[in-house]
Amino acid sequence: MFEAGFEQFLLLEDSESQRTFAPLQNAGLTKRQAEVLGWLAQGKSNEEIGIGLGLSPRTVKKHLERIYLVLQTKNRTAAALKAAALLRE
Repeated sequence: MFEAGFEQFLLLEDSESQRTFAPLQNAGLTKRQAEVLGWLAQGKSNEEIGIGLGLSPRTVKKHLERIYLVLQTKNRTAAALKAAALLRE
């Protein structure tokens, strides 16, 4: 808590923005692709991922298309399952 004059401020840290998906990079993904896939594995929609990462939903979709190729998966469900397994290791 900080005091500034007569006002007090409470600083809250957003733990989700501090989350790291580095283990996903070991599967051959870029840092950004790992972030996108990590949030996908958390059940986020393309729109939610875009908001969280400052991307358009179309850019998220393009990242996912590349992620599917790298992981050799055909859809978001298979990619999310693979990501969950990698994050548990």
